[in-house]
Amino acid sequence: MMGLRSFRCTYATGLGTVALIIAACQPTGDFVQKPSASAITFPYLDGTETKALPKYRQLAHGISSSYVKLTLLAPSASGDSGTSGDLHTGSGIILDSKGHILTAAHIARGMKYRLRVELRSGQRFIARVIRIDPRKELALLRAPPMPGLQPVSFAPDRPPAKGDPVLGIGSPKRTWGVATLGIVRSPNIRERLDYGPWGFANAIEISMLVQSGHSGGPVIDAAGRLVGMIASYELGDTTKWPYRSPRITYVVPVADIRRWLAR
Repeated sequence: MMGLRSFRCTYATGLGTVALIIAACQPTGDFVQKPSASAITFPYLDGTETKALPKYRQLAHGISSSYVKLTLLAPSASGDSGTSGDLHTGSGIILDSKGHILTAAHIARGMKYRLRVELRSGQRFIARVIRIDPRKELALLRAPPMPGLQPVSFAPDRPPAKGDPVLGIGSPKRTWGVATLGIVRSPNIRERLDYGPWGFANAIEISMLVQSGHSGGPVIDAAGRLVGMIASYELGDTTKWPYRSPRITYVVPVADIRRWLAR
């Protein structure tokens, strides 16, 4: 029988010890053109991670066409320009050429919301929430067909093995395309994660540094295939200085994503 692991849901405030934080960035179809394109960045690398995944730059470039930056909009916001109506930032995964995007339920929040979708090219579109399941930590969005994107390639349902290298990408600090490398700690923690109204089972635990805004972003294996979606991470003790992240990330596995989409 699966155990229950509960966490207090909060955002990073620096005011105390927090066990787990959902990776949504507080501000921190429709189409609008942004002036310039974005580039993939690797701000967390210290040299040790790259030994396990030497072709990480090629992998990041490949998955960048299947990933988008998302911004949740206040119900009254137009989403066309400015940030006054922005509620938080997250990430999404391109599922097909028709504009379907997968993200975390805590990023999408609910059926009444819209999200601004930003591509690497700088183009922006508006997506609507068409399905959401807080207990699975999954949401499905629909945007107009978007140019230059490729549907993500799914890995087999079998979870990655302990010790396997992986790469994630997301949108911390409202920044498009922040890549991070990691190593699988546990293919399935066999406990349910719950934080506020959101949560999921069968989490993959990865030793990987992520920040607020990575949630909803893809995690891929060494072959460039989707093994899961970033959902939450351990924050650790923010009262200690210098602060050190525990570098523990929890991921919704691809098998659960595939089953949910097929329903």
